[in-house]
Amino acid sequence: MRAIYVLCACATLGALATPAYAQQATVNGTALTSGQNTTINFNGPAGSGATSSLQLTYGGITSGGVATFNYIFGMTGDNTLANLTGFGFTTDPTLLGVNSVSGSLSFILNPINFPGGNSVNACGFIGNNCDAANNQADLFSGTFNLSFAPSTTNITLGGFVDRYASLSALNNHSSEG
Repeated sequence: MRAIYVLCACATLGALATPAYAQQATVNGTALTSGQNTTINFNGPAGSGATSSLQLTYGGITSGGVATFNYIFGMTGDNTLANLTGFGFTTDPTLLGVNSVSGSLSFILNPINFPGGNSVNACGFIGNNCDAANNQADLFSGTFNLSFAPSTTNITLGGFVDRYASLSALNNHSSEG
């Protein structure tokens, strides 16, 4: 009888720990639940030959509205054509904040540079300038948090762009793809 009582108590506690709402992130049209990932493939700026990919793994969203993502962002083609400097995307609903948890890219909320006016820039920069192309590499990885209103349970990320510097086909200038 005691073993049945303990089993029932554990089942009840497990039910209490499960959130009562669905937590989902839609990334570039792909619906993800916690622990799932998607890869976005980029063709760089026209005529450059540069290509890259961004793998995002969704870590879930807290009851406080903080969504966590792990990222791996790297060159997929000839890495002599350019260097990566970062990526960007838009969010829905309205983003309240963003921060880097780990990795060499910095994340800033950028409300004016993307269509829709609600965007994130992830880049290697000094100060607050994603266009400076200060931190160039062929591979970046790390974790970032996005902050939304506390009651947020579903988010959408879209409008992805990749950023390059030292584009050999463009006289070593920087550009977005």
